Amino acid sequence: SRRLAGLAPETESLGRTSRTKTVAPADHDDSAGPTIPPPERKREAEGSPNVSPPTDRTDTRSAPKKLAAMTEDVMAPEDSGEDVEDDGNEYQLCLANPSPAPGSTSLVQEVTGSPGSWTPTPNDPGTPVVATREKIEAQRFLKQFYDERARLLDERLVGMAEELTRAVEAHEARRQDDYQKALAYLRECYDRELELARSHAKTEATAVLHEEAKRLEDPWNARMAAEKTPLAMRETRQTQEISTLREELHLVTMELDAAKSAQRRQEDLNRANSTCGNCPVLQDAKDKLQADVQDLERRLQAVLNRPNLPCGNCPALQKANDDLQDRLRGLELRVQEVDLNQKRMALQLEEAQGSLQDAERRVRETHELLLLEREQHEKDLNEHHESMRQLEHDVQEQFMSFGQAGNAPTEQKRSQLNADRAALERETAINQDVLARIEDGLARQETNMGLLNQSEEQLRRDRYSHEARAKHELA
Repeated sequence: SRRLAGLAPETESLGRTSRTKTVAPADHDDSAGPTIPPPERKREAEGSPNVSPPTDRTDTRSAPKKLAAMTEDVMAPEDSGEDVEDDGNEYQLCLANPSPAPGSTSLVQEVTGSPGSWTPTPNDPGTPVVATREKIEAQRFLKQFYDERARLLDERLVGMAEELTRAVEAHEARRQDDYQKALAYLRECYDRELELARSHAKTEATAVLHEEAKRLEDPWNARMAAEKTPLAMRETRQTQEISTLREELHLVTMELDAAKSAQRRQEDLNRANSTCGNCPVLQDAKDKLQADVQDLERRLQAVLNRPNLPCGNCPALQKANDDLQDRLRGLELRVQEVDLNQKRMALQLEEAQGSLQDAERRVRETHELLLLEREQHEKDLNEHHESMRQLEHDVQEQFMSFGQAGNAPTEQKRSQLNADRAALERETAINQDVLARIEDGLARQETNMGLLNQSEEQLRRDRYSHEARAKHELA
């Protein structure tokens, strides 16, 4: 009973210790171990280029280390006989070499093996009741002790597993940070090398382009000179043709004026002829004049045939005879003048008709010549436009070749090409001006022909009005 009473405080202390003692996970600060990442931090998706390959894969991680030694060290009781507890506990259990109370035997030494290795036999005459109770209590105590120790070991293993998990996560986070830093550094190096290679390639391409431009400069200048020479000759020829056309237009204008004058003279002659030939007053006067002449001739002949009378030398008769002879000579002169005027007007009319026909023939020839010149100029202008398009096509091909060489042409080449294009545009404008002048000359010629027709119509109307007025006066 004394030992039982002595064991009771130990059992109570052990129960209190088992109730109050828990193995809490060790607190880790920044200096004691790895930093635990915050719970809100999320890892990036697997397979991302910013995430390093996981280390828990069987194909990438190394063989796990054997923790048998550590497990044995953790699981095996210490040889020092002291329980793994804090310094503030109220008791110490001597598991390996317990010191029994004086005058009693050790229950641990009597119990061997596990708590279930000894089973008390009821009603055993060789075993006292007190010893049986003590053994049962000792067995219960050992069983409780082993249960508490297993629980403590399980809690300690759980804490170690959590610490290992946190350490693995911290190591993985640190490894990912290192991987991201290395990746950023490699990308920076790659970008720097790529920029350097691009600048080097650009420098080489610029040098090659300058060499190509220098090589093509002389042939291009020669080609442009060869193009400018026929253009200058063509411009000179066109200038000469323009001056020739101007002279021809001036001659045509003069001929048209002469034709108009001849036509007016012809109209005057026609009017005079029609007036002289168709006017009844003049015809009556002419007939009367002829009758008077015939009468005077008869009277003169009668006087001449009359025999000499005593009054033949009468001064009155002689005076009357002289007057009649003077009138007769005046009438004859007037008749001769009228005949001469008619002949002269007929000759002038024939000359005017011939000059008018000649002027019309020359106008037709000039018109045909102008049409031929216009067709020739249109043909030359079309050829020039075709050459312009071909030259622009060549220039575009040259631009394309410069673009395929690696860079745009130089400013000097571009300005030269722009100047050539401006010169070609000026030449095109000059040719169009020449064509417009030719068309203007043709239009003026057609206008002159219309004016001639209007003049003829006006002369006809004047003739008809003059005849009507003469008839009215005679009536």
